Amino acid sequence: RDRAYTYFHVGMLGSEGEDAFDKAIDLATRALELDNTMAHAHLTLGVVSIVRGKPKQALAALKFANHFEPQDWETHQWLAYLYAGVGLHSKALTHARALVTIDPNEPMSQIWLLWILVYDGQIQEARSLLERSEFDLSIPHRRFGLALMQAWLGKRDLALEILAPVQAPKAYDYMTQMILVFRDALRGDKEAMKRDLSPDLIKSVRADAWGACTVAECFSMLGDSESALQWLERAANWGWFNYTLYAKTDPFFEPLREDSRFKAFLVRVKDQWEHFKT
Repeated sequence: RDRAYTYFHVGMLGSEGEDAFDKAIDLATRALELDNTMAHAHLTLGVVSIVRGKPKQALAALKFANHFEPQDWETHQWLAYLYAGVGLHSKALTHARALVTIDPNEPMSQIWLLWILVYDGQIQEARSLLERSEFDLSIPHRRFGLALMQAWLGKRDLALEILAPVQAPKAYDYMTQMILVFRDALRGDKEAMKRDLSPDLIKSVRADAWGACTVAECFSMLGDSESALQWLERAANWGWFNYTLYAKTDPFFEPLREDSRFKAFLVRVKDQWEHFKT
């Protein structure tokens, strides 16, 4: 079971890509043939379906995982992610709040809850939570999440202060590289972003709808609407079709909102969002 989930992460890092995802599916499927109640095997099938752009298939697997192991933190995390991506914020919030209940001392529990609150436009509650929370920034995911929340809430200078100590990794690291790209966008540094959006990062982001959305946000901040729209199409086609996020709540897409191509994109995304069945 653990090997299957490990192969999923190997694929996410881009080092083996689709081959790693295939291995993850094979191991999880064989585990379920022996015992269909193995929650982590269902989780593995769910997360691979997410990164392959199959949200309905992913949701079915994650629901099984949640049924067999209702207190599993990672399952709630991925359910929050999936529901956030398809624009079902109330369901995403249920799972984000579960993360805090299950492990209130894990900083990512708080960051996930902050994330979903701002997606849902609950800015005051997000600000209140942010003000009373403390974060250890030694892990890149935490640093990026906190900086993103500050920038989202209009404190871009504070976000840059949080990201300032980060240096380019000696070996490829997905989240650290994403931090560099986001920092470049906040600084308005197009040349640095061209450099930091490396081939390895592009390969990883193509298997990550959230990552594609984030890169689109960065290009939007830099005024590159063409590139932003290309990455938005990737995000939406890969299961990140949160209409409310794109049309209303995400401040990073404000430069795009009068663009006729973006408006046409919203029409397509709204149809996906309205017809997604849970």
